[in-house]
Amino acid sequence: MKKTTEKVNKLNNPQYGGTMNLRIDSDIMAFDPNARSFNYTIMSAWFESLHTGDWSLSPEPFDQQFGHLNYTYCQLAESWEFSEPSTYVVHLRKGVHWQDIPPVNGREFTADDVAYHYHRLYGLGHGFTQRGPGAHYQFTPLEAVTVIDKYTVAFKWKVPNQEVIRDAMQATGSLAYLEAHEAVEKWGNLDDWHHAIGTGPFILQDLVPGSSATLVKNPNYWGHDDTHSQNQLPYIDTLKIHIIREKADAIEALRAGKIDVLDDYYLPRLRQYGKQTLNYYR
Repeated sequence: MKKTTEKVNKLNNPQYGGTMNLRIDSDIMAFDPNARSFNYTIMSAWFESLHTGDWSLSPEPFDQQFGHLNYTYCQLAESWEFSEPSTYVVHLRKGVHWQDIPPVNGREFTADDVAYHYHRLYGLGHGFTQRGPGAHYQFTPLEAVTVIDKYTVAFKWKVPNQEVIRDAMQATGSLAYLEAHEAVEKWGNLDDWHHAIGTGPFILQDLVPGSSATLVKNPNYWGHDDTHSQNQLPYIDTLKIHIIREKADAIEALRAGKIDVLDDYYLPRLRQYGKQTLNYYR
């Protein structure tokens, strides 16, 4: 009983440091949320969105297999509301900063960044007049994105259907990831992995096509563990992603202790991982 208690206490007190090795089965090709690509991407490690799934929930009310509006968690958004039936207003978290990488250099994340992303994606402003290749059908009724103040942005829709608007706004995936305008203005696009700059918990340090990707801890990340509010995220120092195409080879690597996680299911949880067993989050 004593050993069991010590194990439970250790799992309930996540430790900092270490490396997590994760396997995926296809090459990493997409680095720009405005690009239309069905290839595997790890953008959720450095890009963030307004909303995300709430991974702290017990599987009893929600098993995470399908999205559900009632279980959506605010990420870069602090709160949201409808000022009128067709206008969705988002209030942003204060004190969020971009990663300290040129040309963005760690400046504060603001409402103009949100507007820029959707203007670029759907041709609604900031000099963009055409829809980008990554534009999604869900946003076809989107009419305008307006900055109200430094931390508030309003989305005006052509339809007053709040359920449709919420479903679109709280969708996950690359179309919701927010990029910095300085990076796009300097390079034209973010297709090169060296230009991977976001607000997220990890910084893409190295990539070997067809082989692996190495991401390191963002020391200035804004997030904290929901269950240990005093703990700044992420816990681990390094995230190593291995491209192993064959499942049998991946299983062998898992048995040999070369990888810790087999599949891509855990990528949305990257900001929460620490130096503890996977059972901590099961």
